[in-house]
Amino acid sequence: MVKKATHRVTCAICGRNGSVAVKGNGEIADKKWSFFGKFNLNYKAAMPASGQGEPDYAGDAASPLEYWECEDCYRDVERILKGVS
Repeated sequence: MVKKATHRVTCAICGRNGSVAVKGNGEIADKKWSFFGKFNLNYKAAMPASGQGEPDYAGDAASPLEYWECEDCYRDVERILKGVS
């Protein structure tokens, strides 16, 4: 039996919050969420370029950010890429 844990996630497209079951070996057990990677983001540099201003928590150091999409948003993007409405 593989031990499972949960991980809190937020959809990068619609902002929906949820939790994902993760197996002990790091594999995602929940197929309703898609993970696209983890990268470092310097909020102080990125937010002014987006036109949203600088958030209170912005610092000079880069912060780790995970990119997740919920099942609905992932399906919508797939349809757009295939040219199906």
